[in-house]
Amino acid sequence: MRFYYFGLLLLALFSCKKNKELQTVCRFTSVNRAGGNLPVNYSGDTLVIWGEGNYGTRMYFKPAGTLLRLEEPVADPFIRTDLLYNSNGKIAGRKVYFKEGSDWVYKATMIFSYVNNRIMNIREESNFGTPANYDFDLTWNGDNVASVTSRRGSNILCTKQFSYDITKNNPMINYSYLYFSDGDANYAGYKLPFYFSKNLVVKEESNCTLSETRNFSYTFKSNGLIESVLDNGQLLWGYTYDCP
Repeated sequence: MRFYYFGLLLLALFSCKKNKELQTVCRFTSVNRAGGNLPVNYSGDTLVIWGEGNYGTRMYFKPAGTLLRLEEPVADPFIRTDLLYNSNGKIAGRKVYFKEGSDWVYKATMIFSYVNNRIMNIREESNFGTPANYDFDLTWNGDNVASVTSRRGSNILCTKQFSYDITKNNPMINYSYLYFSDGDANYAGYKLPFYFSKNLVVKEESNCTLSETRNFSYTFKSNGLIESVLDNGQLLWGYTYDCP
């Protein structure tokens, strides 16, 4: 199964840290995305629920604060994700299980490979239907993700390329855990530069089937945080914050 279809079944993932970013920067009080509102709930300074009811994720931590497991949706979960870490504390993999009766049945793994703490490859090993493996290779231009190429084996499928406003630093890099947890299934697209690049991504161009050019624009709060993200003129994300 293609990476995108697999991603649509996963509503949210989380980062390798116990939201240390939210202890030192403004934290979210509400989030809007195309299609609805995502309530956020905290335990102390730790975001433990993203969404509500049949849409969202609960996060479970080890006593030391490392995220151990995700269950989704918030009510009556039927998807579980276990996170794996490398020696640098980065998420190296996630194993996904679906509930069948009273049992959790393994379905897929995603493996993240790094060079100098930058994601360089994402590999999907899926057990949905006919098993299939796909790779997504990243290239970087300085501190920005330049492109993502999808392939199956040595067969290149397509490439997405990204453009930036190099005059604007990207405040979402402080919330990079949201790449794993925001519920948007576009894991190999704009989300990578949106959460990991130094500058603001303003365009995604692609030769993938049925893809279109995406132009991103932003509004900002007075402190420089992103208030809204528009995708070809339509709301993609909206944020409100509580700042110390």
